[in-house]
Amino acid sequence: MPFLEELANEIVSNQNFGEFFELGTGFLASETPIKPKFTSGKSGQKELTAFVSGVVLSSASGDEQRLWFSFKNYENAKTFCEILAEFDILTVLKSQTVMISGFDCVRNLVALVSARKILLEMENENIIRGVRADANRRANCDIANTAKTTKSALEFIEKIQELKRDGKFDLLTKKQRAVCDAREKNPYATLAELAEILNITKSGLVNRIREVYKI
Repeated sequence: MPFLEELANEIVSNQNFGEFFELGTGFLASETPIKPKFTSGKSGQKELTAFVSGVVLSSASGDEQRLWFSFKNYENAKTFCEILAEFDILTVLKSQTVMISGFDCVRNLVALVSARKILLEMENENIIRGVRADANRRANCDIANTAKTTKSALEFIEKIQELKRDGKFDLLTKKQRAVCDAREKNPYATLAELAEILNITKSGLVNRIREVYKI
């Protein structure tokens, strides 16, 4: 079911269609500026929820990432922005259109109209997206590290072959030749894996590779 349709269904099931709900449903279409006055405390919160629910139900467009409302009156559009700002719902006001962009702001609006079922679904979806994004970041990091390791290994193997062509390979020490042999036999091994094969520390391996490059 589309996001707005599901949201509308939950709003209808939650509301008792009182005075402030009716005021909200006609708020966008009104060509006359309206300044709704809410009472304080829990009663005022219910009135505000009913009012915003009426606005959303009457003419919201968009999806869970972006919503917009087209007003007939600029002052009413501005008033709606001021109301939403009190609940950390950032808006963009262009002419007589109010836009709400971003998952967090739309989620805050859903919470404001007490659409708890959709709110739970959005939170679950957000968690899943976060897990997927983290997995992608790790995968990209692994790919980058593998590419870097492969590039370094191939460059070192080229150096080894150059030393052999120039007759300088015999100038290497026994330990340095052991590193070269291990790299040629294991071109795709990481430095940590190569150090384990040679039974030396990773820093010791790096130092021997640097020494070979100096020949």
